[in-house]
Amino acid sequence: MLKKQLLHSLQKIAKPEGISISDLTLDVALSDLVEGLYDKYNNFKSTAGKDQDIQEPVRRVVILIDEYDAPIIDNIDNPEMVTANQETLHDFYRGFKKLDDYIHFIFVTGVSQAG
Repeated sequence: MLKKQLLHSLQKIAKPEGISISDLTLDVALSDLVEGLYDKYNNFKSTAGKDQDIQEPVRRVVILIDEYDAPIIDNIDNPEMVTANQETLHDFYRGFKKLDDYIHFIFVTGVSQAG
């Protein structure tokens, strides 16, 4: 269920940007979205100057993940669901490691209190 929700969220972001994403795995869908956004907003248009071509600076993707731990906290009384959600989130977040060249920064917030 969580995997479907994450894929739906990625597709919801991609669609208005005109980006097509795969739903094979979360890391592939994430790569499709992040690389698609990077490519879309780094479609350089060179401006001929007197002595050289001038290009815009590279624009990398900024990611906000709000309440990253909600799928675990919301199901804390269901150990099987917690384990399944932990595995899904692990696979999803692991996908960010391969996208370092495309990402400016990632900001993650949680619902649980550290203690």
